[in-house]
Amino acid sequence: MKLIVANWKSHKTDKEGVEWFQELETLLNTNPITLEKIRENQIRVVVCPPFPLLPLLHPLAQPLGIFLGAQNISSHEEGSFTGEVPTLIIADMCQYVIVGHSERRALFHETDADIGKKVTLALEQRIEPIVCVRNEEDIIPPHASIVAYEPVAAIGTGNNMRPEEVVAVKETLLLSQKALFLYGGSVDPENASSYLAHQQIDGLLIGSASLDPYQFYTILREA
Repeated sequence: MKLIVANWKSHKTDKEGVEWFQELETLLNTNPITLEKIRENQIRVVVCPPFPLLPLLHPLAQPLGIFLGAQNISSHEEGSFTGEVPTLIIADMCQYVIVGHSERRALFHETDADIGKKVTLALEQRIEPIVCVRNEEDIIPPHASIVAYEPVAAIGTGNNMRPEEVVAVKETLLLSQKALFLYGGSVDPENASSYLAHQQIDGLLIGSASLDPYQFYTILREA
């Protein structure tokens, strides 16, 4: 199984989110083999939109066999934490959550301790955390079963790493044998196949290319 994760970041209105799913459905209906592989979980697809879009997109994702994920969660449980979104609130809509993205670490000063708390809280609600690391110095919390390597220099720059370099970094990380290993960093339809063909890379975390349903569909077709 290959795991393909779309991270929309702070993009798309309600209307744009709905149109994205409608266009992707149209494209997948022209390729029943890919659609069937998604529905049969041979390709697992996770789309992570901004929080307000989750309830709107949930009924559109399910018929396609697509899972929804959150881009972040609170490191606190439900309570008096203005502006925070705890796992309990999203548990009915999300099966996955991105934790520790480099943008969260750099711009919002999240620490390894914060990330560890979020992983624990996500697992308590049966939400699978996708733990992002920038290098071998970032701590991978225990029980993390999906780890996404995103070198900062590659994110949104077009300077994607070669698959051989990605695998070399993987070997320095303290991963459990069962953990899935994803790559993210300027992944696009032109280079996605080189990662997907590598046995040591279990999937992709896609940013900019996931905003265009055709580009994302093209990557799914490669998977």
